[in-house]
Amino acid sequence: MKVVVAYAHPCAESYVASVRDRVMSGLSAAGCEPLLIDLYESSYDPYLPLPVADAQSLDGAESLVLVHPTWWTSHPAILLAWITQATDTGLPGVRSLVSVTTLGGSKLANRLAGEAGARVIDRAVRRQLVEHPPHRRMALYGLDQSTPERRQAFLDRVETRIGGLVR
Repeated sequence: MKVVVAYAHPCAESYVASVRDRVMSGLSAAGCEPLLIDLYESSYDPYLPLPVADAQSLDGAESLVLVHPTWWTSHPAILLAWITQATDTGLPGVRSLVSVTTLGGSKLANRLAGEAGARVIDRAVRRQLVEHPPHRRMALYGLDQSTPERRQAFLDRVETRIGGLVR
């Protein structure tokens, strides 16, 4: 199974970078072919057309995994721009859509704010895809106050579950 992982975080040493590494490891262990697109490290420019390399990576992809922080209840702007361009074709082969994200605030605070980030994927992105796949989501809420043990448990959960989420 060809899986495209779109990763968006500007800091190479961030916790989200560790999440990305565990996503890639878990997908490989599950027998998938993960292809990483690092939006901050690549040549991606939201003001230009989608890079040919990204379009080629998306061609024939069966699953799309988004790995990102949720900032101010939404995705990083670079990821939203990339998603907009990437879904222009409808991505006809994509049959699963997964988000793996971190949120600084509690689940309650995010729910009261309307979970805007999840809604964008559920109501807009998912409907742009030809197959309208279900949106599966793994989220670590309360990152700002979390313990090292809780963060490690999330990383372990991501690695063991990601293969099943893309199928």
